[in-house]
Parts: sequence; C-alpha cells; structure tokens
Amino acid sequence: QVEVRGTVSSQFTSALLFLAPLLPDGLTIQVMEGLRSPDAVRTTLEVLAQAGIRVEADWERLLFQVPGGQRYRPGRFTVNGDYPGAMAVLAAAALVPGEVTITGLLPDAQGERSALEALVAMGAELIVESDRIKIKGGRPLRGIVFDGDRAIDAVLSLATVAAFAEGDSVFTRVGHLRFKESDRLGDFAAEMRRAGLELFPRGEELIVKGRSGSIPGGATLSAHQDHRLIMAFTAVGLRAERGLVIDGAEHVGKSYPGFFADLRRLGATIIEEAECGEEPPSV
Repeated sequence: QVEVRGTVSSQFTSALLFLAPLLPDGLTIQVMEGLRSPDAVRTTLEVLAQAGIRVEADWERLLFQVPGGQRYRPGRFTVNGDYPGAMAVLAAAALVPGEVTITGLLPDAQGERSALEALVAMGAELIVESDRIKIKGGRPLRGIVFDGDRAIDAVLSLATVAAFAEGDSVFTRVGHLRFKESDRLGDFAAEMRRAGLELFPRGEELIVKGRSGSIPGGATLSAHQDHRLIMAFTAVGLRAERGLVIDGAEHVGKSYPGFFADLRRLGATIIEEAECGEEPPSV
C-alpha cells in the first residue's frame, strides 16, 4: 500500500494507477488530504477499463485497489477530443462575432466539459449535438462565480472570456494552478494586467474584473513556457486594437500543435517569427 497526497495534482495518482496492474502483487493507493481534479482520475479509470484493466475504486475513502499480474489488452482505440484545447478555441470564438463548430467532443469523464456550462452562464450561445459544439460569438457576456476545480485546465480560457464580460467573476478552488507548467495564477494574472486587463489571485480564488469593448494592445506578453497561457493570450489578442506579441509562443505545441493554424483558418491574423524576420510572433 502506498499513500499519495492529492492536494497539488491528480497526476501522481494517475501515474500510480497506470503502473499498478503490472506489479506482481498489485497496489493499494490511498489518496491523502483530498483529491484535486478528481475527474482526471475518472478519465484514467475509463482508459484503464478500455484496455482491460480492473480497478476497485472507493471514492468515499479515496482508496484504489489494483490487482497485480494484469496485462494491458492491445487493440485499436479512438482518443476522444480534448476539452481543454477545445475550450481555448471556444473562448476565442466567444469574444468576436462569428460562428465556429468543433467536432469530436464526446460526452466523457473529462471535467473540462463542465466549462461549457460556464460559457452558457456567461451568455455565450452554444448548441451541443452529439459530438459537436457550435458557438455563436460576439454576444454580450456577464460575470460568473465558478468552481474552477471542476474544470481546472479550462480556467484560463474561461477567465479570458470573463475579462471581457460585464461585472466581476470569481473562480474558486484554483490554488493548485500555481503548481503547473508555470504559476498559472500569478504569472497569468500579471501578464493579463500587462495587456490592460484586471485579474487578481487571492488565496484559492482568481478574481476577474470584467470590461466591455476592446483593449489598446501592443504589449509583449511572456508565455512562461506554458501552453495554456499562450492559448489564453491569443484570445485576448483578438480584442486588442494593436494586437499582442507572445514571447515563447512555440510552447503551444505541447498540447495543441495546430492551434495557430486552426485560428488562422477561422480568420485570425497571426504572424510568426519565421515569417517576419527578427520580429517576435504576434497575434
């Protein structure tokens, strides 16, 4: 039996779950002090089940028992669409007039699916049919209060939309964003303020003071080597009169290598460093 603290990330638990069935005697995993982003572990259990792995999950006690000596069943698997990446596109689409449809988003255990509810609560017009989501952008938006732990990898995208909504928004239970690829609370809020927006981390919360209209733009923002920050800053650039420069934008390739190409196909103007000589990439 092993104990793992779940207050910083669910990824440690998922890593142990993937390893456990290959051990001769299996593994009992006790998650201590609560579990952040539990839906990510539910996704892990879905994938394990598809591969023929048995896990006994006691969610009340946060205890996972995995029999040993198991083998992963080979086969052909269809990987579901990625809700956090899709949310970055939906956030951008919500901020400008137009209509965008994203396909391949099946109803599954990904917690970021609940971010769709947040977009609707803000006033975005969404049509969800089977595995496709259509959004009609440019609608008036309003602030919300949202439990960010339900959709932690979509919080930055939602906060970007909230920054251009009427009224304030509060994202609760997001303190563990400080321990991602960057400090996704402090770094994100500081760069957004550099762009002319008002975001402030406060303990376990992120406070967003919304504004309507555009921002002057022209600022250079650091990506902090974080793909989520890059996608959020790109959406902000769509509402900047003089655009934005994102320093380190190549790190978007960690999770969404085609992000800039997809936004270009949707009509965004994006100039990359290779295309403009010594100038940094801009949106």
